[in-house]
Amino acid sequence: MTLSILVSAISSNLSNFDEWLDKDIVELVDEFIIVVQGKVKSKKNINRLIKIGCKIIIDEKKGLSRSRNIAIDKSNSDFLWILDDDIHTSKENIILIKETLSNEPSADVLTFRYAHSTNKKNSKKYFNKKYLNKYDLLKVSSIEVIVRRATLKKLNVKFDERFGLGSKYPSCEENLFLLNLYDKGSKIIHIPIIIVYHPAITSGSKFNPQSLIAKGYLCRKYNITGFFILLYWSFKFSYKHGRYDIFNHLLKGYALGVK
Repeated sequence: MTLSILVSAISSNLSNFDEWLDKDIVELVDEFIIVVQGKVKSKKNINRLIKIGCKIIIDEKKGLSRSRNIAIDKSNSDFLWILDDDIHTSKENIILIKETLSNEPSADVLTFRYAHSTNKKNSKKYFNKKYLNKYDLLKVSSIEVIVRRATLKKLNVKFDERFGLGSKYPSCEENLFLLNLYDKGSKIIHIPIIIVYHPAITSGSKFNPQSLIAKGYLCRKYNITGFFILLYWSFKFSYKHGRYDIFNHLLKGYALGVK
């Protein structure tokens, strides 16, 4: 059983790795791939990461899903852990992950937990069950996901590059990715262990019509039940943003699809 860590990064955030990533952590996994998007003004951080054993891929275009697909295509390990450039983890967490993977040989996708800091408090309310259904996938974040590479190849599943930060519809990419795997018969399980730390999420806090269209499109994947999810989100985001056009944006994604 081999494990790759795949990180999508923008060049201006490379210094984030200085706070936690060292040779000891890199050597615990079989590959540590970082796809860097954006103009690299200084090679200092790049050179440090290469020196400690990371594989760096420079991508002149943008898009979180594009970056993740590139990393997946360049990886060779049995399991892939998909991360962002604003997280941190530890040697102890990686050891726990590897032990878990050895104990769950039949899983196609494993989801874990994350916290906002090392105080070990969960970042959100998690499921109290092992086997996840398609509705549970609405609550999963990409940094919690470890996926079997052979499953992605067999089922021809990739991230939809129309979705995610840096694309036209900047949200829901991980939910669509997981739902695609689920619909094609993948076994998705949840392990109640915190494996990574991420600052409080702010990217979805501002009103963005394109993000709402993405959410409406995601609702469409749940058929008629998805329309009730859409209604719930309409009330939720209308209250949050104090706007009356939320439903229209969600409905555009649900009824018209994404072109």
